[in-house]
Amino acid sequence: MNRSDACSVSRRALVAVVAGTGFLAGCLDDEGDDGTNADDGSGSENGGEALELVDHPSDEPIDPPEGYNCPVCNMQPNDWQDWDAQLVHGEDGATFFDSPGCLFAYYADPTDPNHGGPDSEITGAWVSGFETGELTDAEDATFVLEHDHDRTTAPMDSPVPFADREDAVAYVEDYDDLSEDDIVGLDAASGEAEGMYP
Repeated sequence: MNRSDACSVSRRALVAVVAGTGFLAGCLDDEGDDGTNADDGSGSENGGEALELVDHPSDEPIDPPEGYNCPVCNMQPNDWQDWDAQLVHGEDGATFFDSPGCLFAYYADPTDPNHGGPDSEITGAWVSGFETGELTDAEDATFVLEHDHDRTTAPMDSPVPFADREDAVAYVEDYDDLSEDDIVGLDAASGEAEGMYP
């Protein structure tokens, strides 16, 4: 039985069965009486903790800090410099990702309890361009909705970012199972590509 199933079962029945084991502690601490996530006013949570944001100039990308973990998959962006991405929440600070796929997942819903991001405006985002490794503005980039992990060196399934649409078109023309319909902008992260990565 997974945690969400356990939390939805009658609490009295579970207390009677597992009294004294501490099994319910996670359910009772995380959820309100109506089964929704309780908000203690301390902001979003990332595995029980608020997401650690980093000071960022907001107008240009910076190197991800040593030891920083991606809020989506917990891998370290510094280990994946050719695929890393970053996103800024204005004066709140920035978060970093090991792949554009994790950026897509976070961008779709930063406040998801699994991500722990703030409910503040996104003021900048950058991705490492495919083949160049250069950080480029994610809102100007085009992405190929790649679904064959064997064709990239990304750490996990990820869209493939390009600074120029022509390069994205050339990429999809190399594969029979891709077409220009698979070329999207960052807004697809909360649209047709939502839930696709990771």
